[in-house]
Amino acid sequence: MIKKIKIIVPLLLMISIYNIFSQNPSGRFVDKVLLPNLDTLKLNRTYSEWWYGITGGVNLNTYYSQLQVPYNPGRVVDQSNKLFDYPKGLGAGLFAGLRGEWLPFGSSWGVMIDLYLWDYRHAIAQTDIITDTMYIINPEREKFRFQTKNNFTYLTLSPSVRFSLPIEHLYLFGGFDFELIIAQNAEKITKYEHTGSIDQVFNLNYNEVKSRVGFHIGSGYDIFLADFQHKWRIFFCPFISFNAGTVVLSDFGSSWNTFMLRVGFTVKLERDYIEEEILYYNPEYTPGPVFADAITIEDRIEFPGFEFNPLPANQLAYIEKPQIIVEISEKLQITPKKVEEPKVAKTDLIDPKKVEIFNYETTSDVTLDQKAMNYLDKLAEFLKANPNFEVRIVGHSDNVGTYEQNLRRSNLRVQNVINYLVKKGIPRSRMLARARGAVEPIASNTTDAGRRLNRRVEISIIEK
Repeated sequence: MIKKIKIIVPLLLMISIYNIFSQNPSGRFVDKVLLPNLDTLKLNRTYSEWWYGITGGVNLNTYYSQLQVPYNPGRVVDQSNKLFDYPKGLGAGLFAGLRGEWLPFGSSWGVMIDLYLWDYRHAIAQTDIITDTMYIINPEREKFRFQTKNNFTYLTLSPSVRFSLPIEHLYLFGGFDFELIIAQNAEKITKYEHTGSIDQVFNLNYNEVKSRVGFHIGSGYDIFLADFQHKWRIFFCPFISFNAGTVVLSDFGSSWNTFMLRVGFTVKLERDYIEEEILYYNPEYTPGPVFADAITIEDRIEFPGFEFNPLPANQLAYIEKPQIIVEISEKLQITPKKVEEPKVAKTDLIDPKKVEIFNYETTSDVTLDQKAMNYLDKLAEFLKANPNFEVRIVGHSDNVGTYEQNLRRSNLRVQNVINYLVKKGIPRSRMLARARGAVEPIASNTTDAGRRLNRRVEISIIEK
């Protein structure tokens, strides 16, 4: 019991440490795009949960267990047509297919599915030097061995579980392989050791080539390759895996099997989750003055190899301590200065404390109606009369359409208000603007009336 506890506790501790320090990278970064109207579109981007790609590479195989093939594969096995063992087998091949991945946010675990549409494997196996006197007369001169060349093509489905390691972009994976045989052919060759390229070839027809079930474990690494249209990110991902499974074939009493090493790569992409924000262009903004501090010290002596201190103690100015001449006993009376509230020049129909809301009849409507223009006329007069106030403009939309479309509509509604006030002589710097799309509804979007209330521009007056 104690031995089991000693094994289980470190294992649980390792799992806990990995869960704390490893998680899927979020890919958070900010991208900025300059719009034609000189505003800046700020894109807050993170990885999505779904990735898609193509995959391919090479198979490296070593074959083991028992492969038996008769001297003449076209005849019945008997005393004159014996079975020969092929203990050595090596091979290679190619694979190509598709990959899909699901990587949930904030988790170190994910799921991958590979579909290898073409999974080709070529294998060569051969016997030892033949010494049976039934097939060889002069062992000293007639040296040969039998060889088989085997080709198998599978359609393979490989689901896997993926685990992200603490080293960013490095991950482990493991799962199962389901291999459906779709093509196979083979040759049996008698290779003579002393006659150069003269060989005897038989077609070899296997009847019991198996579809297989197996497992795999491996590791991969995600390498960022390209950014496409500020939406898609493309990755190049090399990987390596070890595969094993059930027998390849069982003809002539064989139980031939293989260990396989896949070395390949995946090119995959994902479409980012994007949160858009518009930074409005201010034509009246000018950068403030740039100040630089400098110290000029005259008559200094420098020696090679010594660093000069720009503030030596003996060059600082000496300031005498002030002396008290007369002590005043009276207490000073400090009268606080009255702070007057700013005076607001009132104009007709303008209440600085009220938030004005203007709605739009249709989803695509972004123009100002007469009611809104009448209010903006009065607002312009108020702002001219009260330079210590500015205006905040927030645009909204209903939820009809995509996120990008709704954000664009709300932005156009804000921009039309800004343009109208600018034409009335209000500086752009006195306007604080923001487009919110459909993320802040004030009514249900399931009814026409609710959607109309959500299609709005909110205008409020605030003191600087």
